[in-house]
Amino acid sequence: MSVKIDNKIGSIVDKHLLWQQERSEKREKSGRWHPSSFGKCYRSQYWQRLNEPKGNVLEAKTLRVFAIGKIIHSFIQNIVSKYEYSIIESVIDNEDVLAFVDIVGIDEVIEIKSVRSFGFRMIKKEGFDLVRDKEPELLQALYYGVKKEKGQVRLVFVDKDTLEFMEFVVEVEPFVPLLKIEFEILNAYWDKKELPPMLPRAYKGKECKYCGYANKCKTEREENNGDTANREE
Repeated sequence: MSVKIDNKIGSIVDKHLLWQQERSEKREKSGRWHPSSFGKCYRSQYWQRLNEPKGNVLEAKTLRVFAIGKIIHSFIQNIVSKYEYSIIESVIDNEDVLAFVDIVGIDEVIEIKSVRSFGFRMIKKEGFDLVRDKEPELLQALYYGVKKEKGQVRLVFVDKDTLEFMEFVVEVEPFVPLLKIEFEILNAYWDKKELPPMLPRAYKGKECKYCGYANKCKTEREENNGDTANREE
């Protein structure tokens, strides 16, 4: 037979992505809050800042999806910088946060989010509410807007399959209290060195399904439940 299926190149890519994941887990993190996790479970954010190792290893299939997102980010940043914005990937470095902003313009911060086609259709659908349905993405962009002293943020959602765009321009000031509450809750647990309760807040309550700490969190709950049961006996 003159034709055969051989996934040699795909295997090389998967091996590289898995190696990158392993190297990232071993690398010492900043020990600060991650704006990309704002609006998500307080417990996972706490563990993330504590540099706790994640119990869940992502499969190559998921890592490929993340890799596509990074490629799209770079593609858009490179084009936009040639025509409109001169400042790309500006750094925020303070006591609580180390972060890299996608694009900083003269009067706005731009945050790029690539999504799958199904998710993109939901964003375009009538009744979509940015604050309700994309709070983590909004909080991240708002934090960047505050720190870069910009009056507005632009959330750019991109369909990974078609490169179609949906852009939301949001004034920063009305949402500052929402951001303040996020920090107050996180810092309260951090200052007390108290593990927050499990509280999936993102992805319509399905956050645990995508959390790298899901197994660790499950073990924590089982141990606590066991301790409670023993005390009651």
